[in-house]
Amino acid sequence: MATGDTTGTSRLTAALAEVDAKVSWLQVRVGTDDRPGWVPCSDLLAEPDRLRRWQQQTADAYGVGEVDPSLTAAGLVLDWYLAAVVSPAVAAFHLQRVVPDLAPSRLSLLPGPAGAPAAAVALLRPEPVAVDADPYALREQLGDHAEAFLAAYAPLTRFGRRTRWAAVTDAVDTAFLTAGWVSGRQRQAAREAASVLDRASGWRLPGPGGSTLHEVTDVRGRRHWTRRRHGCCFLYRIPGIDACLTCPRVSDEHRAEQAVGWD
Repeated sequence: MATGDTTGTSRLTAALAEVDAKVSWLQVRVGTDDRPGWVPCSDLLAEPDRLRRWQQQTADAYGVGEVDPSLTAAGLVLDWYLAAVVSPAVAAFHLQRVVPDLAPSRLSLLPGPAGAPAAAVALLRPEPVAVDADPYALREQLGDHAEAFLAAYAPLTRFGRRTRWAAVTDAVDTAFLTAGWVSGRQRQAAREAASVLDRASGWRLPGPGGSTLHEVTDVRGRRHWTRRRHGCCFLYRIPGIDACLTCPRVSDEHRAEQAVGWD
């Protein structure tokens, strides 16, 4: 984008504001606000002990009754970090066809309560790196940040490379599902997810597969968009918590029964 061009900045800011207004589980900011505790992503990756403390807090919160709560904690923190970084970028692409700069130094996270996901993510500069972008521009930003994060995260978990990259694929796919809910254009979001995650068209990451976004018909005959995970958060290991409905362990029949309660 040319210096002084405000069109892309306005479109990116508008997309982030729409996500912030319609997504309940993550606040999205342009620049940090006055709440204390914001941590640049570059600091998290340079000081992995911060990520290790996040894991330990999560293990303490979820680990009651589990033989090894560190496995679930590692899976949850992996998912939570990626969701905070990926969701705003995918939404900006889907809603306004702009791609933000996802360099770790350009993003900051606000931790939530101990053992919880990030409360907020901030893009420190709202200038996009691409306007009227194609999937390649988004893939490059997602891929560069994912590689930097997983390099820092790998020593903190016994997950193999395939499992770590599966979490990246799942984060991207879930972000498109969320963006489709925000816009009301789920079918378009599904096509975009398939394009971005299409390995034949340039998705360079060693994930296990492409998009799994699809429609499911509940037992009342209504149709809903959902997906199946490639990886696992291991939340099902916690006593009293069932497998997520996106988990491959869940049958299509059970998913159709549970979808009755979806809007």
